[in-house]
Amino acid sequence: MSRKREEPTINFPEDPFRIGYICGLIDGEGCFNVTIFRSKKGPVCGFTVCPQFMIHITEKDRKILDFIQNTLNTGLVRFSTGNYGRLVKKLRNQDGFKYRITKVNDCLKLVEFLDGKLIVKQRDLTLWKKILKIIKEGKHLTKEGILEIAKIRDGMNNPSKSRKYKSYDWFTNFFSQY
Repeated sequence: MSRKREEPTINFPEDPFRIGYICGLIDGEGCFNVTIFRSKKGPVCGFTVCPQFMIHITEKDRKILDFIQNTLNTGLVRFSTGNYGRLVKKLRNQDGFKYRITKVNDCLKLVEFLDGKLIVKQRDLTLWKKILKIIKEGKHLTKEGILEIAKIRDGMNNPSKSRKYKSYDWFTNFFSQY
């Protein structure tokens, strides 16, 4: 007999201190991202789209991530080695923990909770929300949807930084040859 898996629900805190603390930490340390990666099971030319929200912090501050996970009732806290590369320069060569949310419905609930409460990362949240909408509508299962997501993603997380390539350009080139 199979059991139906219950979907976790995000508990939105009512305490203004908790709301402010979580939003402040996310504004300073959070990362809204979407990964488009090669996968044998990928529905579009072998690509899979995966949204994710992450916070990386040092090992001594794990209780903060546990607090967020318990407050929101979603996401996972995992140990992460210090090999962050360019992603998190301040944590390079330090072991730590990362909090991640990857389920689309939970990501959408996080957006609902955070929308309008961020200062620094509100722009990234708004762009991430557009990507989540594309995924929720199933458009990420098409070449056009992946291109749209790649174009939006290029504008996220400090787009003024010089990058070796833009995702949109790479996928446009790839799909033109496919």
